[in-house]
Amino acid sequence: MFSASYPHIDVTPDGVPVLSGTQTKVIEVVLDHLVHRWNADEIHRQHPHLTLGQIYSAVVAEQL
Repeated sequence: MFSASYPHIDVTPDGVPVLSGTQTKVIEVVLDHLVHRWNADEIHRQHPHLTLGQIYSAVVAEQL
């Protein structure tokens, strides 16, 4: 199994990846990107509590 470390992603004790310092699951950002076709700027407008760094980390992690 491939394991990578991302600066803005933490994993909860039950194995769920979340964006550091938030309770936002990585999958929520990934689904916004895939389903709504939102780019990072639009995701940031919809989720202003997230930084662009957090958003980009989630989207890049999804591609692995």
